[in-house]
Amino acid sequence: LSSTVHYTVNSAIVAPTAPGQASEGDDAQIYVCTKTNTVLLMNLQGQVLKTFSSGKREKGDFVAMTPSPKGDWLYAVAEDNKLYCFNTATGNLEQTLKVAEKDIIGIVHHPSRNVLAAYASDGTMAFLKP
Repeated sequence: LSSTVHYTVNSAIVAPTAPGQASEGDDAQIYVCTKTNTVLLMNLQGQVLKTFSSGKREKGDFVAMTPSPKGDWLYAVAEDNKLYCFNTATGNLEQTLKVAEKDIIGIVHHPSRNVLAAYASDGTMAFLKP
């Protein structure tokens, strides 16, 4: 018997791996941004390995997320227009920061520089250097 849990998903991205580590086959992991206050780290069999939560009950649902290129940090933006910064090793929420006045809709991390861009429904974009 197997059971399936269904999540409403905003986005998903393969978790970065350290140089020299494979991210293929059964060892690959994926971050899943759900329409809740929690981002999931899952294996490709759908097993939840770790959770990252804002802890908020109202206006705390995540709308987008991105890991840092080396995978040390996970950045998620929520309905409250805040950026949530998680340490991926511990799962701890390390920092929050308001990044938009209007509804935030996405976040992206530069592939080789320490720069984030968060963007909102009003067309504004905030550049952040974590």
